[in-house]
Parts: sequence; C-alpha cells; structure tokens
Amino acid sequence: MKPKKFVPVLTITAVAAVALAGCSGESAGPQQGVFEFESAYGDSTTGELVIRVPEALIEAAGSDADALLVREVRATPRELDGAQYCAVDLAMTYAGDAPDVLTEPSMTRAEREAQAEDEFERRLTGDFGVSTEEEALANGADPAHIEELKEVAGIGAPFTPTPAWAPLMAAVPVADLDDADAAPGLYHSDDYATLTLVQDCAASASDYDNSTEFWLPAIADDGGITRFAGMNLAVMTSGTMFVHEAEISGYVRDSEGNWIAG
Repeated sequence: MKPKKFVPVLTITAVAAVALAGCSGESAGPQQGVFEFESAYGDSTTGELVIRVPEALIEAAGSDADALLVREVRATPRELDGAQYCAVDLAMTYAGDAPDVLTEPSMTRAEREAQAEDEFERRLTGDFGVSTEEEALANGADPAHIEELKEVAGIGAPFTPTPAWAPLMAAVPVADLDDADAAPGLYHSDDYATLTLVQDCAASASDYDNSTEFWLPAIADDGGITRFAGMNLAVMTSGTMFVHEAEISGYVRDSEGNWIAG
C-alpha cells in the first residue's frame, strides 16, 4: 500500500465518494455536482465539483463561521499528457482579504531568530546547566559542542518565509507546471485564486490511497490559521472526481440532519 500523500493537514472520518454513475437516475446527493458535507456519498462528477460549506452550518456555527476564510471550492479536472499523474484545478472562493491572510508569513525573520535563541538557551541549560554560551565556555564546555548546539537550534540558518496556511508551504507557481511532464504537488496562480493539485491517478471510487488531503482554513482564536473543514480529493484519468473522508471540525449532523457541535 502506498503512503498517503499530504498537502499538509488533517485526519477525518466520514467517507464521501462523488462517484456512482449509472444508478437508477436518482441523485444520491442534494444537487448534482455539489458536495456540502451533508452525507457519506454524492453524485459522480466529471465536469465541475463544487465543495461548499453549507449555509445551514454557517448559521449553526455562528461566530465560529465568521472566521472561515474559504467557503467554497470549485474543482475542475485538468488534462495532463500521459497517464502517470492526474490533476485538479481548485478555484477558491475567499472571504474578504483571505488571500493576504493565508499567504502572510507564519513567522518573521526576527521571530525565527528569537525562537532559535530560545532553543539554543534550552539546550545549553540541558547540557551544561547554564543559559549563555559564555558561561558554558567558562565552565570548560567544548567549543565544537557549542557550535553543534547552535546548528541544531537553527542559529545562523537561512530564513525562508513560509505562508501561514500549511497547504501553501510547499506550493509553487503554476507557471512551473509542465502539463507534458508534470511533477506531483500543489501549484498556485499569481493571485492564489486557483490552486492546482497534481497527484497519482485514482483507480476507482474507493481508491483512498491515491487521494490527497486538503482543508478549508479559518482564523484561530490565537490569530493563527486552523482548519474548519477537510477532505481527501481523488481524480481518475477520465476526469471523474471523488471526495473521501470529509469532515467539519467541531460539528456533526444529527439524525434529523441538523448541524450540532460535536
């Protein structure tokens, strides 16, 4: 079994496969091509799949939903040359200045340097019982050991800002995506309005191993970025898309279909 691929992010529970083509003609979901976390299964979708936080949940969540930064994603299969990888374009519906919030560095250079200094002090205290390099050397510490501690703590390491939203940490500009020789990963348009996910092709509706985790962000109480909803996305060479293991963080549907905290 292949290890699951991550666009770093979450573990979720209910299974939603958007793929039961050719049944009696009755829709397995509330609306063709739309997934609103309402049930375990949706309809087969080969053109466009709308993944949306339902209005009923937004009302039930109250102020929690006010922090939601992405309420809807329109997923469209993207054609690549060959059959090694499949791709999905994700058109993002952001709230307010969400793109700026999500792409803002999670840590400044000064914050990273302070973090490294704190880690260095912690290691000095653990190894020598002192909090400064000068004290450690005065007590006979090996200078080479001190340098090793600095390296491990990250002092002097190159600083590369990373976006606050975890999925974007490894994303690269879509201009780097060669449809004729695609590499797996996440790509973004210049304005982050569209993300493109390249991954191994799914072999069937139940092929969870060839799905990739993705989540919808919200602002956490501490001002950071947290997940509000998550799912695993899969796509076949035909363009048929699936959603596996979808979940809303902190909310579930009761037996009557109402959203409740849980």
